[in-house]
Amino acid sequence: GGRNTPSPCSLAPHTTSCGKIFLTHKAMLLILTATKSKFLSIESKDKQYSKELMMQILTVELMITLSRALCREWEESLRVKNGKARELVLIAKDYLDHNFDRGISVADAASFVYLSQGYFTRAFRDELGISPMGYLMRKRIEKSCELLENNEIKVSGVACQVGFSSPQRFNVAFRKQMGMTPMEYRRSKMK
Repeated sequence: GGRNTPSPCSLAPHTTSCGKIFLTHKAMLLILTATKSKFLSIESKDKQYSKELMMQILTVELMITLSRALCREWEESLRVKNGKARELVLIAKDYLDHNFDRGISVADAASFVYLSQGYFTRAFRDELGISPMGYLMRKRIEKSCELLENNEIKVSGVACQVGFSSPQRFNVAFRKQMGMTPMEYRRSKMK
């Protein structure tokens, strides 16, 4: 190939930030330039062939313009969508912070911000690095640690005050997060 001939590597399709497989814009432009050069060299030889070639060139130019526009539009919609998802996650986090002691669930938090539970869970994890259930449990256990330092409150009372439906569920969750039972924690703080 000559100096203006594109290399096979530069023409390889790749995945863009738009998530679609396209030839790179550079590769399309190289094809377009090579095709225009070819067109100019044969334009005078065959009028019909040159008309078809010109249509191909215009089609490639149109594809480049459309792919750029669609990519920009798609990326802009992601920015808007992610911005709104971020805002909704922060609203839901605030809801969890203020209501964790009421026995709420992840489904309640998702409903509060009008998102499906699946989408809410993914968006929450993406934004805060923890699942909504993990966050809710952490909030409940943190508050229970504070309450357990008060010897006058029974463990079952602590469980109820931080939103667990039963002392058994509280014991399981507490042991999982803290590595000891609530009573063991209490004893360790009373020493």
